[in-house]
Amino acid sequence: MSFYLVCGQAVAAPPACVSEHLPTARPRRYPSDTTDTEWQLIASYLPTGGTSNRGGRPVTYPRRDIVDAIRYLDHNSCVWRALPVDFPPWPTVYHYFRTWTRDGTLNRLHNGLRDQIRTAEGRNTTPTAAIIDSQSVRAADTVAKASRGYDAGKRVNGRKRHIVVDTTGLLLVILVTTGAVQDRHAAHLLLSALHGCFTRVTAIWADAGYAGQLVDWAAATLGLTVQIVRKLADQVGFQVLHRRWVVERTLSWITRCRRTVRDYERHPEHHAAMVQWAMVIVMTRRLARYHQHRPTPTRFPHTLTRFFNGHSSRRKLLAGLVARGSESLTPSSGSNRWTLNYGHTPQGAIKHSRSWTPTPAATPPAAQSAPPTHASSAPCGQLTSVGAPSSHRPTALNEIAYPIDQAGLPRSVTDQVHVVLSARK
Repeated sequence: MSFYLVCGQAVAAPPACVSEHLPTARPRRYPSDTTDTEWQLIASYLPTGGTSNRGGRPVTYPRRDIVDAIRYLDHNSCVWRALPVDFPPWPTVYHYFRTWTRDGTLNRLHNGLRDQIRTAEGRNTTPTAAIIDSQSVRAADTVAKASRGYDAGKRVNGRKRHIVVDTTGLLLVILVTTGAVQDRHAAHLLLSALHGCFTRVTAIWADAGYAGQLVDWAAATLGLTVQIVRKLADQVGFQVLHRRWVVERTLSWITRCRRTVRDYERHPEHHAAMVQWAMVIVMTRRLARYHQHRPTPTRFPHTLTRFFNGHSSRRKLLAGLVARGSESLTPSSGSNRWTLNYGHTPQGAIKHSRSWTPTPAATPPAAQSAPPTHASSAPCGQLTSVGAPSSHRPTALNEIAYPIDQAGLPRSVTDQVHVVLSARK
């Protein structure tokens, strides 16, 4: 039996060094190609020189083309020799794929992007809880008999990938074994690696396949609390289960890349690398959206969050405020006033801040003379600017405050809160 385990935390990368890499002239024509924003995220983790410490010829092919070729193969599942001609030669691409897998470059890239996403979402880089699961994958004829097995439960002859993800679905640990390995047996090695790399993790959610002695062993040996999430008593067919849906969604993210739907790799480490490249595609695209449209999110105070979560219309209004991207509501100390912070700079500083007291009173005089929202045809007070696209968000410095009963929300909501929105001058 052969297996391969990948785990670890991110290492601080130097500042983006796109200019140090060889520029590329190849046009971006495939869906898997990196955008300029994605390449800026990746470039700092890749070495600029060759793969040998003994010197050699100068770098001929841009690293961005190498990355795009690997992503193309992972996304479209062609054979190495069938790479399109606009990419570097397939032996060169395969050489970098194998070298970056062995020397840890791919692992550093994956872990660094994961920490960037957690930071962008307002989370600590080290998680405190995780979810574990496995997936059996049929093996092609290129997989040797020594590294494949038969999963009797799934009736699959191939390999099995065991993964641990955080509560947002980002990959923490991956273990590739033969299909004959039981989930609870592989979990011993998986949880040991998780405990060694992520010491703050204390809670694990798993399905019924991990029940039994594993729960007691994890508590006594590693100090981990493994909670078994079982199916509902009257469950028929598929239903979303508590916490388990997170890891199931990650498995679906991975299988978006066709190379991971079936196992074609001769070596288990290459199968784990393809899974990591699939997650790199997911994470770079998400980070690119954050950099283009969303600044670092801020958390709403618990008092206001509980108020909005009490009604479907309140939740809709809260989602609209969050969709605007740069606002945060905070209560003023010792009073019943709320403060709206908006217009964050790229460094995270707040440009403007205004306060008001939520009362069922009429619209303040300052709002009566203020111009309407960015939608010129909309009356003052209409919620057309909440959740508007970034290109249409108001940018002026004057605000208007108005009761939200004009938005058609229930009176129980409108009697308790006002909304402050920006308006154009």
